[in-house]
Amino acid sequence: MTNKSTTMELDELAALLRKYQSNQPDFPFPVLQQFGVRQTIDFFNMLGLPLTSLEDGRMYPMSLQASSVLDIFRLALEDRNVPVYFNHKVLDITVSKDHPRFTILCQMETEETQEQVVITIDYLFLCTGGLTAPKTGTDGSGYTLAQRLGHTLIEPLPANIRI
Repeated sequence: MTNKSTTMELDELAALLRKYQSNQPDFPFPVLQQFGVRQTIDFFNMLGLPLTSLEDGRMYPMSLQASSVLDIFRLALEDRNVPVYFNHKVLDITVSKDHPRFTILCQMETEETQEQVVITIDYLFLCTGGLTAPKTGTDGSGYTLAQRLGHTLIEPLPANIRI
């Protein structure tokens, strides 16, 4: 969710950022400046999910259930008629200057069949996970898709490795 500690003065925020493990330690700084704690709280309140602060500054849904975040996002997408596709493995993404802008080739899997499906959309959020939890469907293919879309990747490292 968020953490009240990100509302500190710039020197304190810089100290907090040093805890991030990356070869680009300042990477989160602009994001935290543009969309901080207040904006995060307001965003979730607007969706209907009030937050509460724990003793260490971490902020969670008042229900203290992480599933509440997923539930409110699902409701928000449904309210806005945003389609969500489950059981679709993305095989390829192409981009054009026309609308719809993205063409996504998927392998749709059901208990009975597997078939290829093409989805066209104007906006795309690539949120695929990494390599650490194959049981959840993260097989690393998101890295390849991101590179095909022109993104540069740095070497992924486990969270407990200091660089």
